[in-house]
Amino acid sequence: MLPILIRTLSLLLLLGSWTQGQPLPGWLVCDSSDDRVVRIEDLDGDGTLTAAEVSIYYDDSSPGPDLSTPNHLLPWNDGHLLCDGGTLDAILRLTDLNLDGDANDPGEVSVFYDNSASGPPLAVPSGLAVGPDGALFVSDDGAGVRAVLRLRDLNGDGDALDGGESAIFFDESGGLMPPLTDPESVAIAPGGALLVGDSANGRIVRLVDLDGDGTALGPGEASEFYNVTGAVLLGDIDAIQVDAAGQVYVVDENDGTIVRLTDLDGDGSALDPGELLIFHSPLEPASLVSDPNDAILIGPARVVVVDGALDAVVLLEDLDGDGAALGPAETRVLFADGGVSLSTPHGIAPLGATEAPPPGLQLDAIEPAIGDAAGGTELLLFGAGFSAPLSVSFGSVSVPASVIDAATLELVAPAHPPALVDVSLQSSTESAALPGAFRFQNRLLRGDVDRDGEIRIGDPISTLQLLFVAGTPELPCLDAADADDDGEISIDDAILVLLHLFAGGAPPAAPWPSWGFDPTPEGPGCAVAIP
Repeated sequence: MLPILIRTLSLLLLLGSWTQGQPLPGWLVCDSSDDRVVRIEDLDGDGTLTAAEVSIYYDDSSPGPDLSTPNHLLPWNDGHLLCDGGTLDAILRLTDLNLDGDANDPGEVSVFYDNSASGPPLAVPSGLAVGPDGALFVSDDGAGVRAVLRLRDLNGDGDALDGGESAIFFDESGGLMPPLTDPESVAIAPGGALLVGDSANGRIVRLVDLDGDGTALGPGEASEFYNVTGAVLLGDIDAIQVDAAGQVYVVDENDGTIVRLTDLDGDGSALDPGELLIFHSPLEPASLVSDPNDAILIGPARVVVVDGALDAVVLLEDLDGDGAALGPAETRVLFADGGVSLSTPHGIAPLGATEAPPPGLQLDAIEPAIGDAAGGTELLLFGAGFSAPLSVSFGSVSVPASVIDAATLELVAPAHPPALVDVSLQSSTESAALPGAFRFQNRLLRGDVDRDGEIRIGDPISTLQLLFVAGTPELPCLDAADADDDGEISIDDAILVLLHLFAGGAPPAAPWPSWGFDPTPEGPGCAVAIP
C-alpha cells in the first residue's frame, strides 16, 4: 500500500508540469466508468490544469442517448465522433453548436452510425481513423464481428446510415493468416495504408485497397506490419498514432510499453533490425504510466496518454533528442485529481481541432451514371467542398451546375456522342475528377431496326438485308438489330423477332417494350439518336 501512496503523491506533485508559461492544449476525455465525456482546458493559460478547469462535455443529462462504455474519440467536421461499445453499439456525433462548452443541448448529438443502418452490423466500435479521401474507418472487435468498416457520409446529412455509405473494408474473409481476431485500434499510415492493431495476436495489420473496390479483401491487400516475431512482444495494442514523418507509435495497454516503429526500407513492415525503438518503458524508474488506455500525438516525439490505473493524463516527451521518453523529466502528469473527474479515462482527442484538414473539392459519385447522348439527363453529383461557381465537364464538354449543399450538385447532362467519359469539377482554385464515371448512349428499342418506335415485319427484313444483300446501307442503330443482345448480328436475331411477332415467341432483350439504354454497352453500338 505504501508504494502506491508514494506514487500517488509524486503524481500530484508533478501536476501542472509543463513549459513555464506555455498554455496547455485542451482535450476531451472519455470516462468509461462514469459514462461521460469530460472537457479539460487550460482556461487561464498558465500551463497548469486544475479541477476547476474540468467540465462535463457530454453525459446522461443530455436529451441524446445515455452513454454505455464510451471508449474512443475522433475530431470530425467541427465536432467529434464518439465510439460507444456498450449497449449502444454506436458511433455518435457530438457538436457544440451554441459554443457553450458542451454538447449536452438539443440537436448537439446525433447517431453517425449504428445497427439501424442498412450496412454491416456494428458490435463493439473501438477505434476510428479518417483516410485521405475522407472515409472513416472503424475497428470493431466484437466477439462475433471482428471487422474494419469503411463509412462515408455521401449525401452530407451528417451520418453514414444511408444505403451505399457503409461497407466491410476487411474481415476474416480477407484470407490473412492468422485471421483478424481482435481489431482494437486503427490509424492511417503514410501513403494512405490503414494500420489495424490486432490485440489478441499482438500484431499490426497493414491494409491497402489496391484494386479500388473500397475494400482490402483482395489478394495482396492485407499484410503484417508488425507481429510477435518482432523485437518486442505487444500484449494488448490499445492505440496507434502516426506522426508527420510516418513514424508509428504503438501503445501496449498491458504493461504501458510504447514503441515507435519506422518502415525504414519501405517494404511495408517494421520487422527489420533498427525499425523498432522503445519510446517509453514502464520498467524505467521515471515511468508514471501503467495502464494507458489511449494516446494522441501533439507534436514530434510528444505523446499524451490517458492512464486508467492512475486516472490521469500524462505527457511523454523526448527532451534530449534520443528518440525516447525514458528520462526523469520526460514523463509528466498533466492532470490527476484522484479519480474525481476521471474515474476510468479511456479515449482522448484534442479540443477544437481536426485530425485532418477540412476536405477540399472532391467528387465521389454521380447518379445516374448513364445518360442520353442527345442531352437532357438530370443528374446529381456527390462529393465535398462544393461551392458556387463550379464547372462540370463530361470529357471535353462543360456545363454549369447548381450547388444544393457542400456535398451535392444538381445539373443537366449535355449532348455528347456515345462514349464512356471522365467527369471533372473545376472551381476557381481546385479541381476533382472521376475517371470513366459517365456513359452517354442513344436510346433504343430492341428489335426496332428502323427506329420508328414499333416492331413490325420490316424490322427483321432490314436485318436480313444487312446480312445477305450486298450494298445494303448501314443500319442507324446496330444494337436494335441485335435482338438477343449477344453482341453480334446474325440470322438468329431476325428469327427471334419473327417468332415474337407471328408465333408468340420470346420478346427481344432489354430495352423492350419501350425505349431505353442498352444494359450491355459493349455491343455493336447505336450511333444515331431517336428521330
